[in-house]
Amino acid sequence: MEELAGRKLAVILHADIVGSTNLVQQNETLAHTRIQGVFKNFSATISRYGGITRELRGDALVAEFDRASDAVCASLDYQAGSAPDSSQPEENSPDIRPQLRIGIALGEVVIADNTITGAGVVLAQRLEQLAQPGGVCIQAAASETIPRRMPFHFENLGERQVKGFDEPVRVFSISLDSGEAVPPPENRVKSITDSSRYSRSVRTAIGLTLLMIVCLSGYAGFRYWALQGNDAADVIEAIETGLPSIAVLPFDNLSQDPEQNYFADGLADDLITDLSKISGLIVTARNSSFSYRDQELDIAKIAVELGVRYLLNGSVRRSDLKIRINARLVDTVTGNHIWSERYDQDLVNVFDIQDQVTRKIVAALKVNLKPGDEKKNNPKSFDAYDMLLRALEVQARFTPQDNAEGRELFKNAALLDPEYARAHAGVALTHAIDINMNWTSDRARSIELGLLAVNKALELNDDAPRAYFAKGAILLAQRKYDESLAAMRHVVELVPNYADGYAQFAFVLVNSGQHEEGLQAIQRARRLNPHFSQLYLYVESMALFHLERYEEAAALLIAAVERNPAFDRAQLLLASAYGHMGKLEEAEWILQEAALLSANLSLDDEESDSILSRERDRERYIEGLRLAGLGSQGI
Repeated sequence: MEELAGRKLAVILHADIVGSTNLVQQNETLAHTRIQGVFKNFSATISRYGGITRELRGDALVAEFDRASDAVCASLDYQAGSAPDSSQPEENSPDIRPQLRIGIALGEVVIADNTITGAGVVLAQRLEQLAQPGGVCIQAAASETIPRRMPFHFENLGERQVKGFDEPVRVFSISLDSGEAVPPPENRVKSITDSSRYSRSVRTAIGLTLLMIVCLSGYAGFRYWALQGNDAADVIEAIETGLPSIAVLPFDNLSQDPEQNYFADGLADDLITDLSKISGLIVTARNSSFSYRDQELDIAKIAVELGVRYLLNGSVRRSDLKIRINARLVDTVTGNHIWSERYDQDLVNVFDIQDQVTRKIVAALKVNLKPGDEKKNNPKSFDAYDMLLRALEVQARFTPQDNAEGRELFKNAALLDPEYARAHAGVALTHAIDINMNWTSDRARSIELGLLAVNKALELNDDAPRAYFAKGAILLAQRKYDESLAAMRHVVELVPNYADGYAQFAFVLVNSGQHEEGLQAIQRARRLNPHFSQLYLYVESMALFHLERYEEAAALLIAAVERNPAFDRAQLLLASAYGHMGKLEEAEWILQEAALLSANLSLDDEESDSILSRERDRERYIEGLRLAGLGSQGI
């Protein structure tokens, strides 16, 4: 992270040496040497996890992170045993073993001349004082930003009244799950001050339809949580009537060629899609169930985290013109395999295998099918299907080049099978992404080509969810709100378990001025998809903001920015919310952070670029930014 002068929101780690005074009294020279060794090694660990050691204050250390998960990983990694060997007592020397306790908090800080002060630092210090020797305590607000897949155990210490803060703070003690290891450092995402500054056009495009990114995640599922609102009555009824719930885990690629991963993933994804259309099942999202890739299979843990009873997993081996698929359906309550089967067939029969697996699941779980539940449009050409799976893998990388390459692969699939509706829908989706991400040099032409592909897909299959998804996105970019809403309503009617469909539906609803219904839709999407992205948080915060529930919106936006510090749309909405809340210092600071990412940021451009349909909604957003300090020509 690059040095900044001024206020910012950050994850702060505060650590101190337990009983340092007593250690110094035993042997001052040796104690100081060993304390310095502890901090030197801990600082190295902090750096490996993307943090910056800001200060060493005698027997205390203060560090800054972009993400709470990294602060926790660094803490647990060090506490688990990376302390230097010099901490062991030497022969005939006092038993001086410096031991850390650590506090982690999310809060506002001021950084100047490499010193760090502010409420976030004070809170982290207060939490550290609540930790046991060798332990780590974390603020609840910071813990909520940590992905559920992380192998951490949270012990609720309740609400604590801490010195210097009027309101009590909810605190957790955090440790590793039994038998788990600390996740290794990932490739670091550059902080917002280190990022390339976005061009005005790209920033505007992100503001138009952020949820287009979400469409790449696939079909979704459901968790056992109650929903509010009349539109969720069918789901509540599903809970009460005990509909079976299932997650499809990624299939292992047992082929000798690792390049065949796309094929294994595609088969599992298609099973999720097929099962999601069955009204008598509750199916977990692809991006939630696929988050367990390459992890040791702990069915009890996965079932709890995803809120399902049944898990389907398996493997794929593809060789020449043959395919072997192993599939197993497990009841996570009993741990028993309900059924397992191996399919050895010609490659061209893969669609029959998928249908057989689906029917086996339906029969095993005693699901009552309704008309249309098994409706499926398989391609006539296996080569077209294989080409489409390659296209999906390439497109999912989500860059202008990969989107264009994916479009060509979708076109090739359509050439191999001109009646393959899904291939035409894929072409349409790439145009929709180009339009909304401003990756096209001819917007009008891209809209024309996108709608041509949409219409072709729907002509071949009037129940193609992805075609309606692309259509809804293109129509929203054209500010055709009613038509966009109609398309997105049809998406969620076709696939009742489509979480990303509900997320995009919510985005269109909010921009159309239907905030209460938009809030219900995004809350449903979050429950359908346990591992939702920061975009879900952003859409929910939009609905709350326009319902004038500014504090709730701000809390979600803080979490969204913490997950992605380069998320300028979330920062601007947060600045506007702070403006309405009267938190003008915070508003000014977050606005400056957004300006680092957004070239030529101004009130006039924000107003003209807005796709909010209602004038009073645009005025609400603009007024908040004006209060935050944004002027007609900039800050």
